[in-house]
Amino acid sequence: MRLEPGYPGEDLEAKLPAFVDKYLFGGTYGEYADDENYWHLQLQHIRDIHLGSDLNGEFEPNGNLSYIRIFWVVAFLVLVVACINFMNLTTASSSIRAREIGVRKTNGATKGRIKQQFFAEAIIVSILALILAMGLVESLMGSYQNFTGREIEIHYLDNFLVIPGLLGMAILVGLLSGSYPAMYMSTFSAIDSLGFKGVRQSKSWFRNILVLFQFSVAIFLIAATLIVQKQMHLIMEESLGFNKEQVILIRQAHYLENVETFKEELRSYPEVIQATSSFSVPGDKLINWGYGVEGQDQGFSINVNMIDDTYLETMELEVLKGKTFSKDYGTESGKVILNETAVKVFGIEQDPIGHICYLWNDRSMPMEVIGVVKDYHWESKQMEIRPHALMHLTVQDWVEPLYIGVRFSGSDTKKIISLLQERWEEQIQEIPFEYEFLDAHYEGIYQNEKQTQTLLFIFAIIAIFISCLGLFGLASFMAERRTKEIGIRKTNGATTANILRLLSLDFTKWVLLANVIAWPLTWFAMSKWLESFAYRVEMPLWIYAVAGILAFVIAMATVSFHAVRASRQNPGISLRYE
Repeated sequence: MRLEPGYPGEDLEAKLPAFVDKYLFGGTYGEYADDENYWHLQLQHIRDIHLGSDLNGEFEPNGNLSYIRIFWVVAFLVLVVACINFMNLTTASSSIRAREIGVRKTNGATKGRIKQQFFAEAIIVSILALILAMGLVESLMGSYQNFTGREIEIHYLDNFLVIPGLLGMAILVGLLSGSYPAMYMSTFSAIDSLGFKGVRQSKSWFRNILVLFQFSVAIFLIAATLIVQKQMHLIMEESLGFNKEQVILIRQAHYLENVETFKEELRSYPEVIQATSSFSVPGDKLINWGYGVEGQDQGFSINVNMIDDTYLETMELEVLKGKTFSKDYGTESGKVILNETAVKVFGIEQDPIGHICYLWNDRSMPMEVIGVVKDYHWESKQMEIRPHALMHLTVQDWVEPLYIGVRFSGSDTKKIISLLQERWEEQIQEIPFEYEFLDAHYEGIYQNEKQTQTLLFIFAIIAIFISCLGLFGLASFMAERRTKEIGIRKTNGATTANILRLLSLDFTKWVLLANVIAWPLTWFAMSKWLESFAYRVEMPLWIYAVAGILAFVIAMATVSFHAVRASRQNPGISLRYE
């Protein structure tokens, strides 16, 4: 509906219950809502659909604003980790630049000038990184489009705010990452700097806190990735109540002149186990009707699909009570098969067979319950299983099969598809043959979750890589600073293991402490994410342990390189270092 400009939508929404009472229900809207039924009428702005809507029966999978926010946060954390690296490496290498600072101060440079120099260097590095990033974005755009399935172009000049915004961000990052090195190095005295005497090393506790933050982020991302992977396995691989493997879906079945003949011809192929036709398939939206049971005073919202006689066999749905549709029983237009949830909602779980159901608003379309199937996940596991009714395709004249599902054997899918296409084109030439696999069709409802899994993995790798680069540089400078000490220890009989323990001890305790910070944060954040799923995994301790151990091993491997190299150096050379 297009409303008059300025008309408050709330006023119209307040009138909807009366509209429902007048046109839709035998009872009142209030009575229907009090029975905890599933739907009601409300207004939704069209601009809120893509990122703000998460309703049953969407026309296609929506975007998710929560995931966008998650990736904003993760990208920000990775950027902070990179800034920390810059701070750490710049301050750790202070002794190398001490003479330069001393000369500049001797020639009259003030603290302010020294600070300006370091800020300028950081900003230049940040701007160069921005240019490199823009090039990477352009070069990876094709891969990103394939990953998201969307065509995206970045027009830097179409909006006059884009370039200034990017430059502003680069300058801000440069100022933040250059702040501590500028403040610290500007305090060097000219005499001490030129004489290499008493030049203060940057406060180790501050560097350690930065290392702590880096590895807290890395451990958080590793653990989060493992939890997402575990949840994705639950929703995509564990029992769905039907078998989505080895099934090809043929679209636009209603264009066929005789669907039954087409299916019989398909069954003649030895590769075809069974063929079925239906109005909808798992992962699709369903018709939603208000239905009630004879003898009861309330109706319920129920999802409806229309199927043929072989649907349950093809999809491998389990019949718990009664029977399925069959040509042997005569007309099936007045029969219905319910799932377990529908039987419970109707309150007939003790003896469901033989009960009569009908459309609630006008008591039309009486349907006899002839069977009960085990619950199956038609929709995403983000939602609980809802009441489902399976009716025969002959239930109404307007009902036509939109899909043909073909369960096949063997691994030669190209041959199967070729056979199906050949048979289709013999029946109808003007409509192109369109197919897809049921597993891919169903998994499409988890597009956002699969992308989240992939991107979290990529972010985790990037965060670990950046953290290791920083740790690698810090370990190098630490080994260089302690060259004389290492030489003395070697002269006194220290082994490579002793030197390794000496250099890695400080890093070890901070990496271990990072687990204490990362674990509760991971538990809190991932608990919030899992709340969006009706069916969700537990978060066992081994996930946190694996994340911590992996980060520890990577950190120790990084530090060990310099520790081993320092331990193998000739003590005589080490003792001449200063």
